[in-house]
Amino acid sequence: MSLDPKVDEKLRALVAKHEDLGRQLADPAIVSDLAVFRTVSKQYAELGAVVETYAEHGKTGKELAEAR
Repeated sequence: MSLDPKVDEKLRALVAKHEDLGRQLADPAIVSDLAVFRTVSKQYAELGAVVETYAEHGKTGKELAEAR
C-alpha cells in the first residue's frame, strides 16, 4: 500500500529532521547548554515513534512487493 505523495514527502522531512536532531545531540555546544539540550532531546524523542513507524511501513511495503 503506497502513501499519498504529499504525506510521504512530509514523513521524509520528519525523518530528515530526526536525523538532524540526532547530529545536534552529538554536538558539544548543544550538550553543554542544558536548556537547548533538553529541547533538542525532547524533539528527537517525539519524532522517534513516527520515524520508526514510517520505516516499518517502508519495509512492509517492500516485502509485499517482493511477495507478489
